Amino acid sequence: MDSATRTRSPVYTKRTKSQIRLGEPLDGYVSPNRDVLDQQKEYNKFYEDVQSNYFSLFSMKDEFQRSAYREEQSRNGINVAWYSGTLIQIEVSRLIIGDLTLAILSILAVFLWMWYHVKSLWISCFSMMQIVLSLPVTFVIYRNVYQIPYLSAFHFLTIFLVLGIGADDVFVFVDGWRLAKMDALKMTGGNARDPRYLEDRMYAAYARTIEAVFNTSFTTIVAFLATIVSPLLPIQTFGVIAATAIFINFLFVITLTPAIVMTQYIIFQKNGFCGCCKKDDEESENGQVVAVKSAVESKGVKSGKSIQMSRLGSGPTETKELKEDGEPLTDRDGNEHKSEENFLEYISKHYYSPCMRTDIKGWHVVAVGVAIFFLVYGIVGISFAAQLSTPDDATNFLPDDHMFTKATESLEDDYLAGTLDRYVSVDFAFGIAGFDRSGFNRFIPAENRGKVVFQDTFDFYQTQSQIAFNTSCTLARQKGSVDGSDFSTLLHPDPEALLCFYPLFENWFNARNSPETPTSTTRTKFFTELQLYRNTTTSDGLSNADKQRLIGFIDGQLKFVLIETTSSLKQNSATKNKAKLKDTYTDLAGEMSSMMPTDSNSVFAAGSEFTEVTTEEGIVTGFFQGLAIVFPVAFVVLIIATHNILVSMYAILSIGFIVSCVLGLIKMAGGALGISESVAGVIVIGFSVDYVIHLGHMFVVAYHEEKIAPHLGRFTFAAETMAGTVIAGGITTLGAALPLFGCQLTFFPDMGALMATTIAFSLCYSIGFFMAILLLIGPDGDFTDLLWFAKLCGIGHWFGEAHSNEKSKKMESKEQIDRVA
Repeated sequence: MDSATRTRSPVYTKRTKSQIRLGEPLDGYVSPNRDVLDQQKEYNKFYEDVQSNYFSLFSMKDEFQRSAYREEQSRNGINVAWYSGTLIQIEVSRLIIGDLTLAILSILAVFLWMWYHVKSLWISCFSMMQIVLSLPVTFVIYRNVYQIPYLSAFHFLTIFLVLGIGADDVFVFVDGWRLAKMDALKMTGGNARDPRYLEDRMYAAYARTIEAVFNTSFTTIVAFLATIVSPLLPIQTFGVIAATAIFINFLFVITLTPAIVMTQYIIFQKNGFCGCCKKDDEESENGQVVAVKSAVESKGVKSGKSIQMSRLGSGPTETKELKEDGEPLTDRDGNEHKSEENFLEYISKHYYSPCMRTDIKGWHVVAVGVAIFFLVYGIVGISFAAQLSTPDDATNFLPDDHMFTKATESLEDDYLAGTLDRYVSVDFAFGIAGFDRSGFNRFIPAENRGKVVFQDTFDFYQTQSQIAFNTSCTLARQKGSVDGSDFSTLLHPDPEALLCFYPLFENWFNARNSPETPTSTTRTKFFTELQLYRNTTTSDGLSNADKQRLIGFIDGQLKFVLIETTSSLKQNSATKNKAKLKDTYTDLAGEMSSMMPTDSNSVFAAGSEFTEVTTEEGIVTGFFQGLAIVFPVAFVVLIIATHNILVSMYAILSIGFIVSCVLGLIKMAGGALGISESVAGVIVIGFSVDYVIHLGHMFVVAYHEEKIAPHLGRFTFAAETMAGTVIAGGITTLGAALPLFGCQLTFFPDMGALMATTIAFSLCYSIGFFMAILLLIGPDGDFTDLLWFAKLCGIGHWFGEAHSNEKSKKMESKEQIDRVA
């Protein structure tokens, strides 16, 4: 009957439900807990036949990205719905197949953006093949090398992650290849037709790329591997798959990508074989090279000083030279040297960099405003992120309009329920020592889950055991409630909230055997009468099924006894209240154990809601442990990449703000720290570090290679050479994530939203807060460099020789390019 039945006059119901139970174990099987997977396959076949019959009866048909279950079904004017746990598993498997088709859209989006960015159809096609190929290679390693057979819907998210990350790695190499042009020309005296030119250019590109790709890939891999500390199998194995996929992509980028780029250059770009691949300008003006130089006018930079400015991006290296008065230089024919820039490069150079450098009375007001805004927002994000807690309700991966989702909610809200149906149930078990999981493979969770280990010395015949058990029943009834309970006692006040067989058995025994009592009779008679009571229909309120659950005879031996309780806390209560309930029951089990004889004192409390609490505690524990691993590793990688302590500190502060803002926004939106959020909170570090590490590296390069000492000039160099590339990388990952919003399983849109949010905050804090701090504070010159610290500590001589050699090489390179010019 529906929940409003009793309020109507005359009484009638608008709803009804029925329940069909299937027997177990299946024919040919000994136990429902043996050969679980084989039995599940048989059940699945049965349910698939049932589903097929229902589809035919109601003329149901799936549409593109819309399950047939998302339409209401009716017959003869009556709405009909059905629900089953096994049907949910079958439906999730069906939806995964449909959702994976959207990966094609991700591939297409990343491919088109790659084609636009690298300006080569050849590189784009083969690079996408390389990225996609990394996925089956990853799964082969996962299944055959790691010997992990476990797969869930969670793991298919790897496809969307790898597309964005793999494309970014390709961009890094292609950009490195373009920048290596000048290095190769230096080595060949400006002759692009020199046989050594290609070898030198590839060597220079490879040297630059492998360090950049390794730094970013290593941090991302560590971020994913940090999820291994999670006790939850889906999160743990997802981290293994994702980390492996990133590593395979790294190997492909440093092996296959160079071959792809070299082949494209020789066949297409150099010879102009195909119009879709633009011919390079290496041999323009009959092989004579125009010097690539530009001047950066800033505080502390002398007017007219020439500084080589190489631009990372999709177009060729910028070729423009400025005179001392800021007027552009012209070539031999009087034509101005113009740069070729894509849209993002143009925005970075002509809008972003000048805007951030806006100077009013000696203050870079825009940079100050940006830094203050993101600092305040980051602090607000921390305050909200600190309030994030685990969800109160069980995670549902099906859409809200799905029949199974509606059926679950309807069963909870729309029907009259028994008094105790909606409250948390907990059992006290006496005589069970634990579980033997020696043959259990956690990566095959449905098989060999373990065997119950009974306490061999458990003796319920002892007088102390019987008294303690009876007292335990009274103790449970008298215990006070926990926060969030509907009543003042731990147990629901309904008499059926406590099923304790012993007082009833004692009355039954005394009525049959007076003046003997259970504590005064012989051992043989005690167990004979107890087993008879267990199998006899009585009028004391306990059914035979109840007694067979509560009194555990196995092969004629009493192995365990139970006390079943129903608490005063509802099942939909907050997780923190369930955790308190679990602690209260655990403490109560300890009190019961202390009353039992030493050889029979194995008592513990168990309930299905406790599993949920343990799961959510595992989410939180794994999340914070993951952060504790990733942040120090990211900081070390930043120091290695930038060689500057202060820049690394700015970067790690920015990353911390990014993580806090992503999590804080989840709290602001009314979300909770679920599985998706706990994973995203860790891997966001892997994503965000990519952006700051590139910008920070270019800021340091501006001094060590381009000899720009003031932080204003170094900011300009980093902004104009790297900001566009960083934004392009963010767009790539965003493009790979957008199709997730079209998936039916709610997990994928949730992760898509988290990825998009991560990219947005990562871009804002890297080109906003991080770059603003570098512009406003610095450092200047080699201040806080590793070598600066070494000198400060008196060990600079350890690095002196290497530093001198490096400086000598740079001077030789500068003299060579001057000769070429």
